Amino acid sequence: HKALLQSRNIPALETMQTAGVDNVTQFAHAMGITTPLKNEVTTAIGSSEVRMLDHAVGYGVFATGGTRHDPVSVLEIKDTQGNTLDKPNPPQAKQVISAQEAYLITYILKDYSSAWNLGWNKPFAGKSGTTNDFRDAWMMAYSPNLVIGAWVGHTGPGDQNMHGVFGTMVGSSVLRDFINNGLSQANFKVESFQRPSGLVDGPPCQNNANVSPSTSASPSTSPSSGRNVGSEKEIYLPGTECAAVATPTPSPSPTLTPLPSLSVVPSIVPSGLTPSASPSASASGSTAPAPSASTAPIP
Repeated sequence: HKALLQSRNIPALETMQTAGVDNVTQFAHAMGITTPLKNEVTTAIGSSEVRMLDHAVGYGVFATGGTRHDPVSVLEIKDTQGNTLDKPNPPQAKQVISAQEAYLITYILKDYSSAWNLGWNKPFAGKSGTTNDFRDAWMMAYSPNLVIGAWVGHTGPGDQNMHGVFGTMVGSSVLRDFINNGLSQANFKVESFQRPSGLVDGPPCQNNANVSPSTSASPSTSPSSGRNVGSEKEIYLPGTECAAVATPTPSPSPTLTPLPSLSVVPSIVPSGLTPSASPSASASGSTAPAPSASTAPIP
């Protein structure tokens, strides 16, 4: 959950390695990616170029409950009197993934605005992107009835570094203004996400299967998401949920047999001799040595 929400690269690489590079690239093309994708795990973190329009189609699959809708440039043509002259038939929609699988991603990305303090006032899910040379930065946002993409960068040749501009900055500036103000001015009603049936709740998966949630550290708050990390719930496809690990029963501590108490045996002083209150200097033959530098305690 948090690996995707916090844009972690290593979990993305590990996921692609586990799923198989060929499987992931084929699935990406099924989702609407039309550009060639490198047959390597680094494609998971952006080593292959993807067009913004393809991004919109791909995120549209999550927005519409797993259905792919290819883009159409012209919806209809009307004359000056408002009569429809032509209305092309849109391409037939294709079910790529189930509504439940699509919502697993939306369930995570709908927290993106709050996690990164983007300031959106409407229920959009989102994801940012940034190239490692700061040449490109972009932000995608989607609701059940709208997909938005915004990109900033340079199209000219040469070093066009934008010096620390991240995709989330696009989300908190360009997209925030469009979402908060532009859509309101256009009276566009943004639909809210609805959880489909067929999903189950469960505890978050633990990094260490031997660690029980009940014996782990107290819940902490993630600085980037504000979510209660230790107590939150996740959603799963039935049969894939992570079961809570039972608290192990502690082994009984061994009972130690008490040792017998040592009694003090009084010294027997021969009659007629009185013990000296303190030894004389000549009794030991020498004075006690001063502690050496290696053994003397340091204050």
